[in-house]
Amino acid sequence: AVLADGQFNVETARLLNESKKSVEKKGTRVKHFTEMEMELEKDDTLYVLSYSLPLACSRDASGKLTFEWLTMLSDSKTRQGGDTKVMRSMSRHATYVIESLRQLRPRCNVWFVGGLGVHVADEEREQVIATLARDFQCIPVFLPKDMGSQFEDLCHEVLKPIFHFVHPTGGALSRSFDRSSTSWQLYCEVNNYYVTPVVEHCNEGDFVFVFDPELLMAPNLIGSRARTANVGFFFNVPFPSSEIFRTLPVRKQVLTSLLNANFIQFHDYTYARH
Repeated sequence: AVLADGQFNVETARLLNESKKSVEKKGTRVKHFTEMEMELEKDDTLYVLSYSLPLACSRDASGKLTFEWLTMLSDSKTRQGGDTKVMRSMSRHATYVIESLRQLRPRCNVWFVGGLGVHVADEEREQVIATLARDFQCIPVFLPKDMGSQFEDLCHEVLKPIFHFVHPTGGALSRSFDRSSTSWQLYCEVNNYYVTPVVEHCNEGDFVFVFDPELLMAPNLIGSRARTANVGFFFNVPFPSSEIFRTLPVRKQVLTSLLNANFIQFHDYTYARH
């Protein structure tokens, strides 16, 4: 519909749009996705599985761990300060969505499952688990020492670029996620650590929302151990094009795991175009 000289061809545009008719939107418009009509009962349980819990963790002068909900404001202050309280694999939008899911608590049971971003000694863990369950309805995931930092390095160096349309710059980087590599084994092992508390608490028909590429193997692991769970996977990043995705040696395993989810949701329509 553009002429050679760059002028807009009104007649051609009219013919192209002739078959397009505006469709009146039906239903009540909601301001927030938690206000949408969903079949939830008070006895239903939703587990929100993310790499990090929506909590800000710190130690007071005596060395005791303290916790507070991670709001967008506290998240910004924490990131600006360069503090390690927020795991760097957690995106701002994921923080917003996960925080918003707390609004469903009057309608059903909502439990958050994820890491804390700080090292918790073995002798502290029992008390931390009890505190988080009582005050926040959260279930912490504890990784062996140094495993978390290795996992985050792996996600930032390999997965994050691929899921942002950046081709791996070297063969060694691409092969780091080969099925026989220690990196891929580490990735699956961390995913198993995160899935374990979910399947231990999950009952028939419970809902599990999994967030972002850090936990791509979670749907497969949940499906094999809690077959009646309703699993959803939320992408806060765009799915890569086939040219980029094919550089991932474990792409078949990743796709197989995602297909074990009952539904997959993307943050934006354009994120799902590939």
